[in-house]
Amino acid sequence: MGKSVVAVGAAVVLLVIWGTGCGGGGGTTVCTGAVEGCVFVPEGGGEPILVCCPPYEPPEGYVPAVGAVVRVIGVEGAETVTDENGHYFISDVPPGARTIEIIVEGQPPLRISVPVASKRTTCGSGHVEGGGGLF
Repeated sequence: MGKSVVAVGAAVVLLVIWGTGCGGGGGTTVCTGAVEGCVFVPEGGGEPILVCCPPYEPPEGYVPAVGAVVRVIGVEGAETVTDENGHYFISDVPPGARTIEIIVEGQPPLRISVPVASKRTTCGSGHVEGGGGLF
């Protein structure tokens, strides 16, 4: 009889874990991540660079790329425009290898591949932050 109680208890625990999924509303929910960074361009113009931020200070000789379009290729609605600091943040990105495209006026698009992790924020250079530090 003791083994039956243990087996039923284990089955209930597994059902609860499966049933709550990422957001607690069902087992099919996919936990999403986010991408964040800053886009800077050389002071005299030229190819943009993408860095982790904060800090929001551009490297020497660079200025924020204000109004640059940043999007996650292949993810509908995952697009934004950089602010006065060149900063962008895109949430609700499905986990996995993703390509970020940065479009700065007058320059060819810049594309980089980054890993997006569930419940984490990936910075522009590919570092993943959240839930335990910087990876």
